[in-house]
Amino acid sequence: MNQVAERGPREIDVVRSQFANMNDQFKAALPAHIPVERFARVVMTAIQNKPELLSAPRKDLFNAAMKAAQDGLLPDGREGALVLRGSVK
Repeated sequence: MNQVAERGPREIDVVRSQFANMNDQFKAALPAHIPVERFARVVMTAIQNKPELLSAPRKDLFNAAMKAAQDGLLPDGREGALVLRGSVK
């Protein structure tokens, strides 16, 4: 059997799917000038550029993204950033 198929979905794909399920919540929190699709792309790019973010508890990762949305910030490294703090298990 194909090794890729045996491993199941990649972690980034799982997060992408979970994030997509929250689009309505992010859309409600975002200011009108930031489309939810753009916000989602920026967040996923931030996670892809810093794969260590995948080791953060999902609740913390999504809370950080929600806070950025509420503040009208894109976590693109210029306006805002997703950063691990403390010890992650």
